[in-house]
Amino acid sequence: MGLYEAASIDSATRGTYFWKVSLPLLRPTIVSATTVSIIGSLKYFDLVYVMTGGGPGSATEIMAMLMYKTTFVRKSFGYGAAVA
Repeated sequence: MGLYEAASIDSATRGTYFWKVSLPLLRPTIVSATTVSIIGSLKYFDLVYVMTGGGPGSATEIMAMLMYKTTFVRKSFGYGAAVA
């Protein structure tokens, strides 16, 4: 018997299907996809930051650099989260 059939026997609603059955099963996939996405978006950050520090007048600034400076240097966490 499948999980959805067991939930329907327990008189689960559609919202309960999602929150109690589907989402816990998808959690490892969501975590790994988020981790890979963050690593992929920041993979050029270290090279640009070490070699130029953002360049003269922020000429070589990439989105990850903008996010870093906005969030941690300027301490504007809300705008930094929006940039991310």
